[in-house]
Amino acid sequence: MIERFNRTLGEALSKLEEVYDWDKFVKPTLMAYNTSRQNSTKMTPYFLMYGRTAKLPLEEEVLSRTTLLDRVITMVHKLPIFRESAKVAIKRAQEKMKQEYPVQQSIEFQVGDQVLYDDSPNYHTKLEKKWVGPWTIIEVLYNGTYKLADHMGVRKQPINGDHLKRYYKKTEPRVVISELV
Repeated sequence: MIERFNRTLGEALSKLEEVYDWDKFVKPTLMAYNTSRQNSTKMTPYFLMYGRTAKLPLEEEVLSRTTLLDRVITMVHKLPIFRESAKVAIKRAQEKMKQEYPVQQSIEFQVGDQVLYDDSPNYHTKLEKKWVGPWTIIEVLYNGTYKLADHMGVRKQPINGDHLKRYYKKTEPRVVISELV
């Protein structure tokens, strides 16, 4: 979840014209994110955290008629209800996503299988190889990850099975010349 938020924050900051001063815009970008209504929960992250709408810097300072006791009652009794409602909405959104984008069944590999590794994050032109290898599976880890080795040695980081495909050794065609009778 943190990685996804970091990606969202990075995408928002990348829209800035002044890329060299991006660090000056982190707080305003976070404020914009926290005060924006999320599609999945139908609420703002700020509301889910603090139980009230944010007071934006541009808004007039309005004296609140809420007493400390009212605020405590809201935080103790009402906020958990809103958070539970948000959890239900998130679950509903997740189920909808599962139905719209079903998980592809990945191939399970065994120790000794030969595979190719999807190196697409590292290739830079259309003509470079996307799949590198062959690699040999030397260990099956948890959650569909594998430890790989090639003729140079063992790869340090395990690879998710979604980035692997089975390697089929190319066989050279045999040319058979028979005598004509």
